[in-house]
Amino acid sequence: MAGMGSFSLLLALAVTSTRSSIKRLGQRWIRLHQAVYAAAILAVIHHFWLTKADYRPAIIHGAILALLLAARLIWRIRKSA
Repeated sequence: MAGMGSFSLLLALAVTSTRSSIKRLGQRWIRLHQAVYAAAILAVIHHFWLTKADYRPAIIHGAILALLLAARLIWRIRKSA
């Protein structure tokens, strides 16, 4: 379910990445494309669920995602302050 959810979100993002979609959706395009964060989290969950024995690659991918999301959060806080 997590993998399919992530795939569905990424498919919607791919379909709406054209110039005409950006113009047509306006500000809603930005909110839609913030779904990439949810898709990334779902992809890491999917990776954990697929792993049977060695969780190290899934943990590394999760840690990289956590670092990137933390950096994004810090950047956003500093930008608004």
